[in-house]
Amino acid sequence: MTRFLLLSLPLLAACGSGSSTPLAPAPRPMAVSVNASEQLNGTLDLSVDKATGETVFVLNGVEETNLTIDAEGGYGEIKYVTDTNTVSYTTIGRQGNLLTYDENRIYGAQALSDDAIAVLTLENLTDSGALVLERLSATTVPLSGSATMTGDYFGYTQRGGSNSPNLHQVLTIFTGDAKLDVDFADRMVSGSITNRNDRSRYTNQPYPGSSGYSDVILNAAAIDGFGGFAGIATGGGQNNAPHLDDATVTGSFEGLLTGAKATGAIGAIEIVTIDPNGLLIDGELAPRENLEVGIFSVSE
Repeated sequence: MTRFLLLSLPLLAACGSGSSTPLAPAPRPMAVSVNASEQLNGTLDLSVDKATGETVFVLNGVEETNLTIDAEGGYGEIKYVTDTNTVSYTTIGRQGNLLTYDENRIYGAQALSDDAIAVLTLENLTDSGALVLERLSATTVPLSGSATMTGDYFGYTQRGGSNSPNLHQVLTIFTGDAKLDVDFADRMVSGSITNRNDRSRYTNQPYPGSSGYSDVILNAAAIDGFGGFAGIATGGGQNNAPHLDDATVTGSFEGLLTGAKATGAIGAIEIVTIDPNGLLIDGELAPRENLEVGIFSVSE
């Protein structure tokens, strides 16, 4: 098994090689490429038993033995990952009042196939968030032709960002349908996350009356020498939400082609929404930031 990506969130950054000989990657706007023998600093590591599909998670150097990996709690091929330990968050409410929440320590997601695994864990008070994208078999990227891949997306929103007083609090689960268009001849990818809905993290059911969220567009990005890609994501804001008319929404995505003939892909997106007037603290309006992170898994 060869490791390909180990990332620290919220900045999605890194890609690795499936070859024993490192290849020079094309310039990438948000990523630092590494070869198969290198690994970025992060808090999450894992190994997969291909015979049983069992995944061993190691956070901060300690193996996690009490994780629940639940397909029914996820979406499509992506499973919901959590634990039973809690951490307490003291946050500032919209009116400047202090609120205390008890949360599970670990919230995450896992997509596992014969060819690849994608795992996401969120940042909290004790652990840095991390992302692993890893091939479990060799991949050769074709030099011609094209492909359309479809699949699933599963993610979370939480308070995030250095200018938010509500760091780490998990708000909702996000689900959606992922699509990736691959042009092997021009070595480019583009795609989208559509049918995006927020769901309760307690029941995984859509919120009654939710207006949903706009599509996320994965803008055209180059495929590098490792079969990885990264680029700018646009859209993703809440529908019919006039209170967010002045909000700034920015995004990014990262991914890796998988399968013997690059017939699939795994990846992640990040959407940051900053509402400049989302908080009222001591009578003054202040910015409020939400962070959405999630993983996708697609195939032809």
